Amino acid sequence: MKNKTLFAAISLLLVATPGLTGCSSNVIEVSSQELSVNVKTATAYEGFLNNGPIFTGTVQANEEVTVVPKLSGRIASIPVEVGMTVKKGDLLFSLEDQDLKNQSLQSEAALGVAKSGIEAAKSSYKNGVIAAENGLNQAASTVSQLKNSLEEINASEKKITKNLADAQANLNRTKELFAAGAVSKSQLEQAETAFVTAESAMKSVEVSRKTTQDKLATAQVAYNNAKTQLQLAKENPQVTVSEEQLKQAEAAAQIVNHNLGEASIVSPIAGTISSVNSAVGEIVGPQTATVVVSDISNVRALVYVPAEKINTISVGDAVQVKIAAADTSSIGKVSNVSPVSVNGKGYPVEITVGNSELKLKPGMVSEVMFIDDEQSKGTIIPAKALVEKDGKIFVYVVEDGHAKLTEVEVGQITDSQVSVKSGLNANDKVVTTKVEVLEDGMNIIED
Repeated sequence: MKNKTLFAAISLLLVATPGLTGCSSNVIEVSSQELSVNVKTATAYEGFLNNGPIFTGTVQANEEVTVVPKLSGRIASIPVEVGMTVKKGDLLFSLEDQDLKNQSLQSEAALGVAKSGIEAAKSSYKNGVIAAENGLNQAASTVSQLKNSLEEINASEKKITKNLADAQANLNRTKELFAAGAVSKSQLEQAETAFVTAESAMKSVEVSRKTTQDKLATAQVAYNNAKTQLQLAKENPQVTVSEEQLKQAEAAAQIVNHNLGEASIVSPIAGTISSVNSAVGEIVGPQTATVVVSDISNVRALVYVPAEKINTISVGDAVQVKIAAADTSSIGKVSNVSPVSVNGKGYPVEITVGNSELKLKPGMVSEVMFIDDEQSKGTIIPAKALVEKDGKIFVYVVEDGHAKLTEVEVGQITDSQVSVKSGLNANDKVVTTKVEVLEDGMNIIED
C-alpha cells in the first residue's frame, strides 16, 4: 500500500512538473528503494536499561604527568605534539648540550690523569705486590687442589658405602643359605672376605678424608695469611691519596655525564601528549611545565552522588558509563568513594573505565548509572527504533547505506529504551526516526 501511494505521488509530481515528462502518458515510475531518506541512528550497545538515577560527570585521565627539565637550558628540539601517543622512555624534548659535552671531555681527561697518578704511586711497590700476589695464587691453587681431592674422596666414599652395604647384605644372605645347607663353606668364606675388604676400604677412605680435611684447613690458613700480606703490600699513603683523587675524578665525570643525559627529557609513562607549553629556542628550567603526558588507556569518570545514595555504593561496584561524544557505552567499576561531600555538590565517586581504543578523552561528559544486582544485561537500543508489523517486532539496521528490516526479540522495555534478546548485535546501528515511512532495503542518509 505504501509503495502504491509513493508511486502515485511521484508520478503525479513528474506529470505536473514541466520538463520532466514529454506527455501525460509517459509516466516515470520510481521504486521506493531508489529514494534516499534522511534519518537519525543510534548504536546498539551491550549494557543495562536506564531504570535508575543518572549522574552526569566528566572524564579524567587515569594518570597525568607534568614533565619539567631538571636542568635549565635552551630547548633544542621538541619531536612530539599534542595528541601524539608515546611510550615510556620516548623522547619528549631536548636541551642544547654542547657546553655539557665540553665539560664531559674535561672530566674524562681529569679521570685519565687520576688513573695515571695511581699507576705511578703503585710502581715503587710493584715487586712486593707481585710477590704477595704470587704467594696468594699459590695458596689459592693449593686450596683448590685439596678441595678437588676432597670432592673425589666424597664421591669415592659414596661408592664404597654402597659396596659395603651390598657386601653386608650378601654376607647375611649367604649365612642364611649356609645354615640351610644351600651353599658351601667356601662360598660363605668368600662372602666374609668380600665384606672385610669393603669394610677396610671404608676405613681407608675415612682416613683419607680426615687427612685431606686437615691439609685443607692448613692451606686455608696459609691462603688467608697470603691475602693479608697482599693487602699490607698494597697499603701506602701515596696510593691512598691517588685512589681518593681517582674517586673524586670519577664522581665529577658521573655528575657531568648524568647532566648530559638529563638534557634529553623522556616520558616517564606511556600515554598521550595532552599539552606542549614551550617552543624550540625557549629557555626553560625546573619550574617550567614544558610537556604534559596523560595516560588514557583507562579513564576515570568523576560524578557527585547525593547523601541519600552514597551509602549504597562501594568500591568494585559495576557501573554503566555512557559518553555521547564518543558514541560509547561501557561497564566500569567504582574505584574510589570519597567520605567527604564537596561544596554541596555531593560525594565524589570515581569510576574506572577501559579505553583501549582511546576514544574517551578527558573533559568529555559522561552519564553514569549504578547497576543493581537484579538488572540483567542485554543489547540496548532506543524504544523509538521499534517497528511492529503483522504482530512481530522489527528494527531497521543500517547496512551499506540501506535500511534492512530485521526482526528482533525484545525483553524489558522502558519509556525510552528497550533490551533486545536476539536478532541484534552490539555496535549495530539502528534507525530511530522516520521508521514509519521506511521499507526494507530503502536508501538512507544518516544525519
